[in-house]
Order: sequence, then C-alpha cells, then structure tokens
Amino acid sequence: MRLQSGLGGGSGRWVAVLILLAFAYLIYVSSVKNMGRNIWDYDTQCWYAAGVCWWNGTSPHDPAIFRATWTDIFGKPPNNQATFVYPPTMALVSVPLALLPWPVAAWVFRCVSFLAFVGICVFSRKLLASPLPRLGVWGPTGIYIALAMLLGSVVQALHQGQSALIVVCGCLCAWHGYQRRLLGLFLVGFLVASIKPQISMIPLLYFIVAGGYRWFIYGAAVSIAFSVFMLLIVPLPEFVAAYESSMKDHLQHQEFNQWYWYSSAPALLGKTPWGKEFMILGVVLGVLGTAWVGWRQRQFADTLRHRIRHHQLMWVIAIATMPIHLYDIVGHVFLTISLWILPDWRRRILAFGCMYIGGKAYGLGWRVSRLGEGFEEWGDVVQTQCTSLMSLVLLLLFVYWYWRDYGEKVRAV
Repeated sequence: MRLQSGLGGGSGRWVAVLILLAFAYLIYVSSVKNMGRNIWDYDTQCWYAAGVCWWNGTSPHDPAIFRATWTDIFGKPPNNQATFVYPPTMALVSVPLALLPWPVAAWVFRCVSFLAFVGICVFSRKLLASPLPRLGVWGPTGIYIALAMLLGSVVQALHQGQSALIVVCGCLCAWHGYQRRLLGLFLVGFLVASIKPQISMIPLLYFIVAGGYRWFIYGAAVSIAFSVFMLLIVPLPEFVAAYESSMKDHLQHQEFNQWYWYSSAPALLGKTPWGKEFMILGVVLGVLGTAWVGWRQRQFADTLRHRIRHHQLMWVIAIATMPIHLYDIVGHVFLTISLWILPDWRRRILAFGCMYIGGKAYGLGWRVSRLGEGFEEWGDVVQTQCTSLMSLVLLLLFVYWYWRDYGEKVRAV
C-alpha cells in the first residue's frame, strides 16, 4: 500500500512559514493573551516548592512541610490544601528549578515546555520517517505539525505550567532510542517520562508487549534507583503514611480531582456512586487493550504503516482510559502529526476535529455558562464531560478504522 504524503509534501518554504505562524499563535494564546489570569503557572509553583523542600533537606511528600514551604515562598498557602503527590523522579524538574528565583524559574520552565513541544514534533517526525527515503525538511508531516499547535490541550498545559509536554516528549524520546537501539537516549526518555505515570504508564508498558521487555526492565531499574536515591537523601520515616495523607487530601479537597472532572472515558460515569470503580476499570481495560495492540504488532511485518497505526491505537487507549486531565492529553500532538498515515482525508479531518473540540472544553464550557441564567450548569457539564466524550469517540473511531483496514490480516507487507 502506497504511503500518502498529504499536504506536507508541498513547498518546504511555505510549510516552514505556516509552522512559524502557528508557533507564534501558540506563544500568544498560551503565554501572552491570558498572562497572570486564572491558574497561570499554578502547577509550576508546585514543582518549585517541592524543589525548595529538597534543597532544604526536607521531603515534599510530607504535607505539612510542603504547605509551609509553599506559604513561605508565595506568601499564601496552596489552594484547597494542595499537596505534592508526584513520584520522586519529579526531582528532575523540581531541583534545578529551585536554584533560580521564582519569577525566573517560572519563565525557564515555560521555555522548557516549549522546547518539549518542539521535541515531541522532532521525535514524532523521526518515528514517522526513519524507514522512508529522503522526504525533504518536513516530509509528509509539515502541515500536521502546524495543526498540532492549535490543540487546546497544548495551550492549557503551557498556560497552567503543567509537565505533560515534557512527559510525552520523554515517551517519544524513549521510543526513538528503542527503535535506533540507543540505550542511553532510551534511558533518559524513560526517566523523564516517569515523572507523571498517569500519562506515561501505558506508552511505557507498551515496550513489554511490543517485544522490548528487556529495555523496559532497564528503564524501570534506572527510574527506581533514582527514586530511591531521592528518598534516601531526604529521609521521611513515615513516608507511606505521609504519602497516603497527601493523596487523600489531593483527591478530597481538589475539585478537579473528583472522578467526573477527569478527561478520560470513565469520567463520563464519574458522578455515579461507582465513579472510583469505573476509573479503576478504565485503567485495567487500558492495560489489557495495550497488551492486545502489542500482540497485534508482533503479528504484522514491521512496516512503517503498521507500526504507526499500532502506536496510534496505543495513544488513544492511554488518553481514553487513564485518569488524566485536559492539559495531560498532549499525546494528541503525536496523533495529529501522524494523521497523514490514515488512508483518506475524511478520517484525518474527523480525528483532528475530535481532538480539537476535546481540547477546547474549558473555553467552550465558560462560554456556555455566560449565555444567561440557567446555563451555568450546562457550562459545567461541557467543561467536565466534553473532553471525556471526545476521547471515547476518538478511541472508537481508531479501533473501527483499524479493524476495517486490517481485521484478521497478519504478516501483511
């Protein structure tokens, strides 16, 4: 089957101009238009306060110490009794940031996040082009790189100072290292990806089921060793109890951590009495679905088209089943850049439409709530359910398209 290059195969100069314009738009909407409003850089404050704790010789996983440190730095306590519930590998981000004054650190992290977005584009391009002949600067991916800069999830992650772009960049870095058999690059990517497991768990577990279980063991060993080191240098005798207390506060006092506020498919049932159980079931089904995708990958010849179609399935499963928020679904960037692998334009437009609408849920909900009296509740519904619905639709579409194209076929060339 012939690979279709799509619009990205056009003039390299025009594609480059389009990408630069889209990047300027991304900078404006994420870092200029709403500067200082709402939850601007709120999550970066979390990483920064944790880094200060580590430099002070205390554990950020102790909720009392973390809140006191936050209050000392920013002059007021964190919102809604916020705590630090990230794995010790988050020290990769937190410790260097805390060496800088807070205003400088905030902009450094924002710049690093932009570089991570560029890294996602670069690694996606490499994963999509390595087996192909020369394709020019952008190859078939250029137009889709520009489209990826319009995704609301990317804008929200940058505005809020979230780490999702860095995590997804780590996942793709690990995959590039694995495919090129560059162990050092793989380990760096794996370690970076491990700072937020709810995003990276399924992409990293995919190494096991796709035949790279030894590499997964190497990556897990390095991540565990780094975590143990960080726990030992700031010992917390009651670590388990302190972490359980932090997680309890994290889930009970933060409204956006209620089951219905997540952006995965199980959140559609989050307001039922079994919201937690549905979320757990979603994770289990996600792992099982990933195992099936890995099994299917091993049945096919290792061609570019087959490999990318299975990677797409893996990402839509991760986004639709894991307990993540709108700003975490930046795996959409890889999905957007790889859309050209789908055989026709109708599929590409429909898939991108789902990702674009899902990423705009917060803004759409806010606009609905401002329509007048009685619309506030509907605005909340849009904010909390739109992304989850689009994630489910995207999963069903990709599974249907995959089965329609391949079904029971194996060993296709």
